[in-house]
Amino acid sequence: MVTPRRSLALLACSEVFLLCSGAQVPDPAQSWKPAQPAPSAAFAGSSACSTCHARFVASHQVTGMAKALRSAENCQVLASHPTLAFRNGEYSYQIVRQSGRSLYTVSYRDESISVPLSYCVGHGETGQTYLFQYRDAFYESRVSFYPADERLDFTSGAPRTEPESLEAALGQKLTAEDARKCFSCHATNAVSETQQVQLENLTPGIGCEACHGPGTEHVVATRGGQSPKIGIFSPTNLAGDELSQWFCGSCHRSFEEVMAMPDRGGKGNVRFQPYRLAKSSCYYGDPKDRRISCIACHNPHEAVVRGPAFYDAKCLACHASSAASLAGATAKPCRTSTTKCSGCHMPKIDLREAHASFTDHFIRIVRPDGAHPQ
Repeated sequence: MVTPRRSLALLACSEVFLLCSGAQVPDPAQSWKPAQPAPSAAFAGSSACSTCHARFVASHQVTGMAKALRSAENCQVLASHPTLAFRNGEYSYQIVRQSGRSLYTVSYRDESISVPLSYCVGHGETGQTYLFQYRDAFYESRVSFYPADERLDFTSGAPRTEPESLEAALGQKLTAEDARKCFSCHATNAVSETQQVQLENLTPGIGCEACHGPGTEHVVATRGGQSPKIGIFSPTNLAGDELSQWFCGSCHRSFEEVMAMPDRGGKGNVRFQPYRLAKSSCYYGDPKDRRISCIACHNPHEAVVRGPAFYDAKCLACHASSAASLAGATAKPCRTSTTKCSGCHMPKIDLREAHASFTDHFIRIVRPDGAHPQ
């Protein structure tokens, strides 16, 4: 998160990027972006969208975004793994499922702390972390579940050393800002106008209104025969750079936000797609060009396509290879191949601590045995 206290050097760096890319950040008062707080009464719920947009609502339900947060009671990973255990020196961890509840217990010798898990963060395809409340504060569990190994291990970014106390062993205590960021990017209607997390109103996962804004005004207007453009935000008209950095980057980490991190987030910044994308040389050609934006390749209403062949047409939209190629192509064709482009130019990067590999969205010519660029 970029704060008002960031250094002048970082501020200058981010301003240079915005100037070079031509990015123009929309006025939040006139538009909407994910994680933006709003009055709870203004939210209608995704079911209200189904009346007119049934296909989009149905297909979105299977996406990772829709499953970004689940209550512990409705967590499939915990339900299918009734007992999970991990050990760190003399500290032991257990998550035990009983009667639909999952109890998180951390023990040191003859002492222990047990708390019920509240939420599961992440849909569990690459990993899943847990949130719980202890002494009126939210905590992120020190251990996470990794499906690649079907077991618990340290949460990505958590210290690997033995903790100094049993309470410290529980996990990271979230500040109020941490909690707001976490819930607003993993749930819908999670943060009030006064910037308070509102558990009683949130809908787990990213629903329609997380990206399109509160829909009550829109639903009332359309039912009354008024314009379907009333009371709803569509990112359709956003320029490519605005879309990737200002809109999607509000949760997936923009260039500006990552540049303000210590060591730019380290090797783990491969998970921050908008930042990595902005490092690509082709990104600077035309900041308005949506062919080099997040939604050029990914439809947010549908599950992510994993096969590399699907993305070839996306690459060839710019890197045409013949006179009969797609109109509007502006980049040089690849001299090696016109298939499986992403496998070469967007390699998978293995993050050992995350027990998974992630597609690097820094589009480039990858040199054999070359160092991983930050």
